[in-house]
Amino acid sequence: MSQFINMHIRKLNKQWLKLIGFPSEFPIEVRSFHAISVFSFIILLLLLPFNLWIGLISSSIIIAALLILQAFFYYLSRRRRIHTPGIIAYIIATYATLTLSFFLDNGSNGPVLPLFFLTFMLLIVLTAPRHHWIVVVTHITMAQSLLVTEQVMPEMVRQTYKSVNERYIDLISTYVVTICFIYFMIRYLRNNYLREHRLAVHRLKSIEKKNKELQQINQEKNRIFSIIAHDLRSPIDSIQSYLELINMQALREEEKEIFNRSLLDLTQHTSDMLSNMLLWANKQMNGASVQMREVRLNDALRNVLNVGKTIAAKKGITLEYTIEPEQKVIADPDMLGVVFRNLLNNAIKFTHPGGKILVHAVSAAGACTLSVSDTGVGISPEKMEHLFTLKNEASFGTQNEKGVGLGLILCKEYIEMQGGTIRAASSDKGTTFYITLAIPN
Repeated sequence: MSQFINMHIRKLNKQWLKLIGFPSEFPIEVRSFHAISVFSFIILLLLLPFNLWIGLISSSIIIAALLILQAFFYYLSRRRRIHTPGIIAYIIATYATLTLSFFLDNGSNGPVLPLFFLTFMLLIVLTAPRHHWIVVVTHITMAQSLLVTEQVMPEMVRQTYKSVNERYIDLISTYVVTICFIYFMIRYLRNNYLREHRLAVHRLKSIEKKNKELQQINQEKNRIFSIIAHDLRSPIDSIQSYLELINMQALREEEKEIFNRSLLDLTQHTSDMLSNMLLWANKQMNGASVQMREVRLNDALRNVLNVGKTIAAKKGITLEYTIEPEQKVIADPDMLGVVFRNLLNNAIKFTHPGGKILVHAVSAAGACTLSVSDTGVGISPEKMEHLFTLKNEASFGTQNEKGVGLGLILCKEYIEMQGGTIRAASSDKGTTFYITLAIPN
């Protein structure tokens, strides 16, 4: 039953919005004018037969004219979108009708003065605050002028009541209409205010959220600049120093070999660092498109595994992997390659010579979990807390290899873009990273 009622309420609200205009189409002042026009038309439509019934022909003619004018002004504003001229014409017609009604409908003994009060409230709603003083002055001046005219020239005011009962019925009906109209308008305006207030609060929260996001992005940008200014310059300076030493001194073959190996390591680490920086910066600036498809895990990781095996062997580390040849996942192979390369490089970087790295994949519950385990130095609980953020401080591998943490941030973002998850577990005996991705049905 409640669902049936709610459905009809939603339909009524939708029809009402069609009548007065949607907030995206019209400002609140124009929508208020449309609402007043609709209310006025309904009330005038009810008053017309009532006035005819009690024999107030002059009032009936005025009401009929108002009905036509009200419909015309509403049409101009709602359909033709001629707002300001329509509202101005409505105000002029309202004052003219009040003046005419005063002289044709019993003056101060009739219903016009209560209608003056109602009209005053409506015009205050319709006009801009800077014009309110005009409405106040005009209303006071008109009411005083009409009352003075009635006092000085009473013959200008037409007395139409045939009995005290007619006057009573007319005044009571006018009073009831005025009260009802004021109630519905205040209720409507209050609901409008509450709606606008909720929208303003929502917009404010949205702006605050975006500001926080911008602050975070700005902090990340500053962090990147700091990395580029310091951490990237440091290995380049070292490379320059090595080259200067080679040029300045006659070195023995074994010394040249040591220098060459150091230069190769430095350029490799610098290249990895720069690659991660460029990938991350490009993603922040332009976003990253994900090309999800069904891929064999072995095919996606083969090149990275081959290169990783060579690097690990140079450091005296054993790299083993157990992945079923037919194991498939739903992923972007390029992104997956970037993620796996970073995890494998980290494992090599933080594992001592003689250590071991194991890459393993297992399927369960509609997903494949790829793990990269090492017997390295492990990660402290303090660093684990900020592992995938820029709050993580730069770290050094077992042979003083520099790491700034950008690779793990990139891993997390890329895995989540593929609909997967990444987590880490660590102890003083080593670290394991787990990547979970969907598998084909």
